[in-house]
Amino acid sequence: MDPDERDYFYQTRAQEVADSSGLPQSAKEWLKLSQIIDYSARLLIQMCFDRVAAETSGKLKEWIELASEAGARDLPIVRVIHQLEDQHGSSERSVQEEREKLRERLERLHGMVRLSELLASDIQHQLDELDGS
Repeated sequence: MDPDERDYFYQTRAQEVADSSGLPQSAKEWLKLSQIIDYSARLLIQMCFDRVAAETSGKLKEWIELASEAGARDLPIVRVIHQLEDQHGSSERSVQEEREKLRERLERLHGMVRLSELLASDIQHQLDELDGS
């Protein structure tokens, strides 16, 4: 789920194969776009988790203990809580590194907004064509 992890959830070697294949360039661009969307989705989810960690600071260990006592340590939400606790304890970035990370993420999110607007416009165009038929 880490946005900084460069392995993509929906694609592994698909992009490499597509790049060396005879696919039309427009199809290759759509595949590349899917990587951007994958990254942006992970980034948004991670930001939500970061907010959870910030809002619940000090309670994560308590939740882990309660989940373990209840026999629920393998539930996905418990793994998320473990991940939040691990991240909370290992955030030793310099101010400059944090600034660079945040600027990159902001730039990528602005790109995602532009992409969303483009795709929404395309969908609206398709609807308009259907309505005009």
